[in-house]
Amino acid sequence: MSTASERLYALLPAVYRERDAAQGHVLRSLIELIGEQVTVLEDDLDQLYDDLFIETCADWVIPYLGALVGVTDPAASRAEVANTLAYRRRKGTATVIEQLASDITGWDTLVIEYFQRLATTQYLNHLRLSHRTWIDVRRPTLRGTAFDASPRTAEMRRIEPGRGRYNIANIGIHSWRIPAFEQGMGPAQRLDARRFRFDVLGRDLALYNRPLPEPEISYRAEPWNVPMPLTRELLADHPDRYFGISFAVEVDGEPVTPAAGQEWLDLFSVCNLMDFAGSWANLPADRIAIDPELGRLAFPSGEDPPGEVRLMYHYGFPGRIGGGTYPRQEGFSPGAPIRVPEHHTSIQAALDAAVQRLTTDGSDDVDGVVVEITDNAVYAESLQLHVPAGRWIELRAAEGRRPALALGGDFELAGDAGAEVRLDGLLVAGGAVRVAATVDGAVNDLERLRLQHCTLVPASNALDDRATPLVGLQIDSGCGVLLHRCVCSSLRLVETASVEISDSIVDAGATDALAVARDDDEPAGDVQVRASTLVGRLHATTLSADDTIFHAAGDAPPVRIERVQQGCVRFSWVPSGSIVPRRYRCRPSDDDGFMHPYFTSLVWGDAGYGQLSARCATAIREGAEDGGEMGAFEHLKHVMKSARLRRNLPEYLRLSLEAGPFLET
Repeated sequence: MSTASERLYALLPAVYRERDAAQGHVLRSLIELIGEQVTVLEDDLDQLYDDLFIETCADWVIPYLGALVGVTDPAASRAEVANTLAYRRRKGTATVIEQLASDITGWDTLVIEYFQRLATTQYLNHLRLSHRTWIDVRRPTLRGTAFDASPRTAEMRRIEPGRGRYNIANIGIHSWRIPAFEQGMGPAQRLDARRFRFDVLGRDLALYNRPLPEPEISYRAEPWNVPMPLTRELLADHPDRYFGISFAVEVDGEPVTPAAGQEWLDLFSVCNLMDFAGSWANLPADRIAIDPELGRLAFPSGEDPPGEVRLMYHYGFPGRIGGGTYPRQEGFSPGAPIRVPEHHTSIQAALDAAVQRLTTDGSDDVDGVVVEITDNAVYAESLQLHVPAGRWIELRAAEGRRPALALGGDFELAGDAGAEVRLDGLLVAGGAVRVAATVDGAVNDLERLRLQHCTLVPASNALDDRATPLVGLQIDSGCGVLLHRCVCSSLRLVETASVEISDSIVDAGATDALAVARDDDEPAGDVQVRASTLVGRLHATTLSADDTIFHAAGDAPPVRIERVQQGCVRFSWVPSGSIVPRRYRCRPSDDDGFMHPYFTSLVWGDAGYGQLSARCATAIREGAEDGGEMGAFEHLKHVMKSARLRRNLPEYLRLSLEAGPFLET
């Protein structure tokens, strides 16, 4: 019984409850039905009360509360409406413009009044000791960033289109679009007894700052309040702002932290650990050396080599795809999970237990089983899974975790009729996820393979050799595949297989390599793509696509579809020379001239991987169906956020001032 039903039943006289118990609780069943409606009514009344406050109201109430304080934009965010009165009290100041930009876009923002950075002579009746006309070249900690306070001569170009900056009337709005994601405490990648990398796959990785919250609206952003890459100079100058916050080190289960009377730099040395003479430069003798720009760690030669080294750090990535510690729980399948390593120390043992649970007597009422990995460890295993008929098995990372599977070969998946495999939140390296045509001489009838928030990196030794063709998914049966919010290498599918790709990046490593096809450049089956980025050529039987970038080139048609009478390609970038079904408002058109998509980076592991560059043509950045950008990060709505900021700025700018937005990442 629900709480409301229990309360109602308790109000009945005891004599009636006793008679009801003697007659099989018929009255109690009636009270339970009434109690369900009472619960609905109580919840509705509670929500009506919550709707009186911007902090707790339902989303649909936000524009109505905004209208009460004069916010006319129906797309205003909760924070924007909540802070409107505070904006107006400080209208015209840099602090309120900074807070406004952050609330509208959701990006960490710094506002600069550029008249304060002009190289001018001083007024003797009002000396500004912080204002100088020389540059400190001895320690250029923030040189080239938005926090660079070096004086400049005046620029005559306007700031609104982003061309000029340094002038009396100019206000610069600098935003960091790339957030910092936490990689929870997990094993470091050991190079030898004393040298380690932060990244579990052994890549050089720039560490990011975990932004500290600004305490109040009048506070101006500092470097530690925005998600920017850590530099050696910045870390050495402000160790208390970053050590233990943006990253942490554990040795043999004990955190490395200063004792009483010690400082962080008594334990750590911030230095350049670049490759040098077959080793690393500046290896330490008495302190732990850290290089935040390369993501490297070295222990001193004067001490015993460490045992188990575990690290926590932050890295940059454009959005919530490919897995990570961001919230993913909405996509989880129900059921009590089999946990690794609590219940089983290996993933294969947990998968075997899941199959056993589905095949034992009394399992007819169980549709599927969840196997959940609850840590950030690296699992070096050779995996295989065979799902019984009509059942499903989900292998996932727990909420807030990102484990890595270092496969010793392909991850072999199989199943009987109606079976399904679900993968969620995994980083897979060392091999492909493969669905073979036959298993032990029998046809592989696995019906569906669903991947969400996964990154498939089949061969970690090819990370620095992007010319090497990689395969992330090998489908040799008639299995249906779903990729959602994933980063994946090339797909190989037989003609009877089908794939649906949404909000994902499929990266073949080069524009002339095969991203989606069958082996030997034969056509794959049916392909449906929405709001994704495909790097490499596509050869398929049919294609339906929306808001997608096909970044491909080569002597063969970049995108080649066999049955062009089926399907449609809408609001997408389709390279010249492609053979595709009917197009609708695709780019490039005959009037576009020479135009190509430009990305911040196409090297997996870079913070700007897959992100459209600010210098990309407007026709691509605003070419999606809703007026946003094409590609995998269409769901971030960057274009709409920037447009809303431009619309709202004039209300809060002082007379004769002009503001211009600048994207730092």
